[in-house]
Amino acid sequence: MVTRVGAQTAIYCLSDGARLPAWAEQSDQARRKALKRDEKLGRRVELLQGLEFEGGASRRIKFSEDGRMLVVTGEYPPACKVFELSQLGQKYERRLGCAAVDVWPLSPDLGKMVFLLSDRTLDFHAPYGTHYKVRVPSAGRRLLYDGAKCTLHVASGQRPVAHRLDLDSGTFLSDLEVGSPSSCCDLGRGVPLTAFGCEDGVVRFFDARTSSTQPVALLDVGNDVTALAFDKDGLNVACGTADAEVKLYDLRSKRPTLTKAHQNLLPIVDLKWHSSSRETASSLILSSDSRVLKAWDSRTGSVFTNVEPSSPLNHVAVAPSSDERDSGLILMAGEQSRVMAYYVPALGRAPRWCAFLDSLTEELEEKGQSHFEDYRFVSRTELEELGG
Repeated sequence: MVTRVGAQTAIYCLSDGARLPAWAEQSDQARRKALKRDEKLGRRVELLQGLEFEGGASRRIKFSEDGRMLVVTGEYPPACKVFELSQLGQKYERRLGCAAVDVWPLSPDLGKMVFLLSDRTLDFHAPYGTHYKVRVPSAGRRLLYDGAKCTLHVASGQRPVAHRLDLDSGTFLSDLEVGSPSSCCDLGRGVPLTAFGCEDGVVRFFDARTSSTQPVALLDVGNDVTALAFDKDGLNVACGTADAEVKLYDLRSKRPTLTKAHQNLLPIVDLKWHSSSRETASSLILSSDSRVLKAWDSRTGSVFTNVEPSSPLNHVAVAPSSDERDSGLILMAGEQSRVMAYYVPALGRAPRWCAFLDSLTEELEEKGQSHFEDYRFVSRTELEELGG
């Protein structure tokens, strides 16, 4: 069931509706029987079949570079699921040796991927399954792949370094000296810079064109940097901190151009630059802590909309649109079995593989559907009879 949860800006929740019981998935006859019993099941919208981890939570979620594939990691047991979006269903599922800390696609069809596991292992997968495993010197927190140099970076959470693995020669390179354990990293799109956000509150930049292990520039953010993202031009960088602030910087200045605070006082867990919006010409920033995702203007800091997930979130992915812009479809990995999905039409049109969302939400707007449609309001007398 698609429900509108936004007040001023329309936000549609696609993941909290009714689901088919386990017995109904055994055969087509059982499915038809279940749909006949409960009309809510017939009105449900299942964005992607199998987009859940029944035994636990989802951890990381990423789209392929061309936007045609999706990979989600979760537990329990530790596993990854790959979805072919044009088919609206799961392509395959693989079990992992232990929990996946991060994942990075190495090919557009997700046939080749690398997983950073919690036991300090890099697990390389090919279309037939696990291809190779190698241990890294210290436990990592994030992966970053530089395709131009065929180098995989591992941000260490224990040592003041970033490990590097040359995937062309299959050898480890000299570690980058980042000065403090790092929580996040990103690669500049328009500039040859690799950035690492560290626990000492400093972002360190490295020149990707050289083999130097020393940073070329430092940016003092002031607190533990927990999230980091370059814009699409590479001239601006957004830094999220452990004290619930997002600071925007122009690479030509050490002073923040804008500071945005989250009221929940929780560490920032993810940052995204959003390149497409119907109602604002400037770029938006999607910043999230474990309780809320905020979309706000990168020039003025004014809030565009807030999305409050139904459970604590771990990671956010915005589905790319067919015109190489960002869409209004937001997927969230979080502490529940289902991957949370929200559609915000004002942020952009739906991707081609789920274009039906545009017509569906327009129809719901005409009907004026309420978020409380599936609820029953009771009087005080009825509540007393129920013992409330």
